[in-house]
Amino acid sequence: MNSFYSFAITLLTLTLVSSPLLAQSLPTSRPDRVGMSTDRLTRVNDAAQAQIDAGTISGAVVLVAKDGRVVLHEAYGTTPDGSRALNKDTIYWMASMTKPIVAAAILMEMEKGNLSLTDPASKFIPEWASSQRMVREFPGGQRPGRGGPVNFELVSAEREITVLDLVTHSAGLQVIGVPNDSIPPIEQGATIESWVSQLGDVQLEFQPGKDWGYSNAASFDVLVRIVEVASGIDFNTYLQTNIFAPLNMNNSGFYAQLEDTKKDLLGAVNPNLLQNPCIYGETFYCGSAGLWISTADYWRFAQMLANEGEFDGTRLLAPSSVAWMSTDHLKGLFPSTHVGPGTSGAGMGLGVAVVDNPIALQRMVPEGAYGWDGVGQRRFWVWPQQNVVLIMFVDGNAHPAHQAIETAVMQAIIE
Repeated sequence: MNSFYSFAITLLTLTLVSSPLLAQSLPTSRPDRVGMSTDRLTRVNDAAQAQIDAGTISGAVVLVAKDGRVVLHEAYGTTPDGSRALNKDTIYWMASMTKPIVAAAILMEMEKGNLSLTDPASKFIPEWASSQRMVREFPGGQRPGRGGPVNFELVSAEREITVLDLVTHSAGLQVIGVPNDSIPPIEQGATIESWVSQLGDVQLEFQPGKDWGYSNAASFDVLVRIVEVASGIDFNTYLQTNIFAPLNMNNSGFYAQLEDTKKDLLGAVNPNLLQNPCIYGETFYCGSAGLWISTADYWRFAQMLANEGEFDGTRLLAPSSVAWMSTDHLKGLFPSTHVGPGTSGAGMGLGVAVVDNPIALQRMVPEGAYGWDGVGQRRFWVWPQQNVVLIMFVDGNAHPAHQAIETAVMQAIIE
């Protein structure tokens, strides 16, 4: 079930490097006109290059925007195999940075009155309605670590899984690193509908709403199916119609759905890497980790959130929905170590982590910041109080690079 993440490190070589013809104009500004130091912002370049020189990363693409204007958008280094230089229009596999886009779709359907966060998932997935959920209860209350022993007893679920449980990783449905043979594999030719319908009898790792466990490869696929049922259209069409087209995200999509001119620009790729239906995205529109997006396109999505739901005259979400997305819904259940070295300081919003105490989190981002990452290497942040959006797509050991770049951006804000 977790097979697509077994490819994670290797799949990072799957970058689509675009030609200048694919470049899209962005609203730009000199840093000093939006309250940032032009000289200090050059430290972002220094930080990225230092990580390349140290060999911790092979390359990176970084975009910084303030007040809705892009003040830095640069590419550094090469693809992991060294075959070619990265450029600003490189399209990356988003991995789990797909999830916030799914969360936005859930909120869009909520605004239309087609669903509620408190709805049971079985309202949209008939096959779940008659299932008797069982929960795997581990001795001492401790779930085993990655590859550890799996000794458990089954108890009845106290209640059904809700939409909110799924979008906050508190459903207990598949937790990364915890083996669970009751989860079916994603076969070739599977669709979201066919696969999600099989999950009604999957054993949960904890009682719904009682804990947090990162569902890297299941919960957000269930949410995709909920969006499909609520909207009446398949998720690929939903994204193109309701998110990508309105935001002018022309270099975004599931791999198999991208235009051939873009796919032809792939670097050296092991042909086996796209055998996973989730990564390939031909019939299975994976909400957990299926999208491929450029930095400029992901900035458009993130800037929409920073603008409280509006971008370039088009409103996708109400300000209240963005506030819901960027609010901690779990109050103490989220392990802050998922996003920073500190043991506290962050909570779980809808598809995003929310920083409430950066000092405790030990991460150089401001209070109120929210965002998510993909395989630990792609990361985006919205910093509402500073009106800053930061996009970092990094190849290699990304944690030092992310932290160095975050620090460089923070110290460049002077107003």
